Amino acid sequence: MQGEHPQVFRQNGFKSAYFLGAVKPENEDKFSLIFDGLDTKVMNPFLEEASQRAKSNVHIIMFVDGAGWHSSEELVVPKNMTIYQLPPYSPELNPIERLWDYLKENYLSGRVFANMEEIFDYGVRA
Repeated sequence: MQGEHPQVFRQNGFKSAYFLGAVKPENEDKFSLIFDGLDTKVMNPFLEEASQRAKSNVHIIMFVDGAGWHSSEELVVPKNMTIYQLPPYSPELNPIERLWDYLKENYLSGRVFANMEEIFDYGVRA
């Protein structure tokens, strides 16, 4: 009926799973990794994985927002990659934001998970 909202279950837990992802806008080639926290120790293996997935003659420009782990002195940027920090409050400039919106709308909203393992399993399939 018009004016009514569908009822969905809501998770009231306090743990989160974090997706780090990269997308190539010209052909929408993408990948993501799932972690139980976000910091430089997580960002480094993500950058290394992105670097290894690229062809040998490709230089990656990785757009990031202003999160502290994106600019930490401990961040190890692979040789075939340049990190480009976007201006504050500009998610529309970051292509990965469209992917996050899609995942939230189609896979993650209205779901209840029993534990972190179930979230990780579901995230891998999404």
